[in-house]
Amino acid sequence: MDILLVSLVIFLVLGIPIAYSLGLSAFSYFVLFHPELLQILPQRFLSGLNVYALIALPLFILMGLLMNKSGIGQVQNTHVAPSFSILPYLKIPL
Repeated sequence: MDILLVSLVIFLVLGIPIAYSLGLSAFSYFVLFHPELLQILPQRFLSGLNVYALIALPLFILMGLLMNKSGIGQVQNTHVAPSFSILPYLKIPL
């Protein structure tokens, strides 16, 4: 278990970003102590890509960007803001 922490510190000192350092240190741990689990690693990685939430989030962000660029968001804001005007603590820019 010490190799996990030591490799993480080494990768961070080398200037590798945190996400990559975590992945590389976990991979080095599996290579050194549990090489039989390396056959399962690609299967688990690819099965995680089939989660619908991971597909929906980028598409939701894309939809928001398209609405912002096309001006639909501003039109919706002007129609929705008066219905929230009864709440004085909401400051919705028009």
